[in-house]
Amino acid sequence: MAPTNVASDSQSKDKQSMWALEYQGPGKRAPVQKEKPKIKDSTDAVVKVLRTTICGTDLHILKGDVATVTAGRTLGHEGMHSFALMKPV
Repeated sequence: MAPTNVASDSQSKDKQSMWALEYQGPGKRAPVQKEKPKIKDSTDAVVKVLRTTICGTDLHILKGDVATVTAGRTLGHEGMHSFALMKPV
């Protein structure tokens, strides 16, 4: 398994993937490789996450208190970002 304190995607398997914290069921989570997002529409933007954390909602999810959340959900939406890629308007 990958280290639990992955600091950058420089440790990713390749340039097309990145590390993410994934919910894997009540009380279970793991750092996993996920495909990097791509621009599909003219209104899309890709942001580089500089720092992130989990919030109270994520803690409830981890406990299994949110029935609508299933295994495979990426956690950690509270973040500091910079724009990495934008499509010209």
